[in-house]
Amino acid sequence: MIPFAELLSIPLPELAQQSMRPVKVAVLDTGIDASHEAFKGKIVRAFGYRRNQSGEVERVSLDKAANNDPSGHGTGAAAIIGTLAPNVRFIDYRVLDADNGGYGHTVVKGLEDAIGSDADIINMSVAYRKDKYWEQTAQLLEMAYRRNK
Repeated sequence: MIPFAELLSIPLPELAQQSMRPVKVAVLDTGIDASHEAFKGKIVRAFGYRRNQSGEVERVSLDKAANNDPSGHGTGAAAIIGTLAPNVRFIDYRVLDADNGGYGHTVVKGLEDAIGSDADIINMSVAYRKDKYWEQTAQLLEMAYRRNK
């Protein structure tokens, strides 16, 4: 195992050649374009969210090899992560829509699912109104922290 301080000094092209354990990163965003060359074989699961007939938010499985990103934002976030961590494997949580918008309850459900997953790291680049979802989000972030995610 390479010590973390030493990893920081290795140039990225050389780092990509190192043999490292894959790290699973949950990306909560607009989705990831898994059909892009940079993500081939790197997406282990993909999910989207919708309201069911009773009005509750439910997770649905998406094709992990498809373009699940209508806007490109989530793909951009994943590309940055993939550049810095060539050993990454992604769990794609599409919690936002094509306009980078969505609903707080969808983000909260996605965060709950990511915390309960086998992801090592959770990445979110989302914003929503604090008045309605902040308390629940803060509790989930505390849970993620305690689970070392």
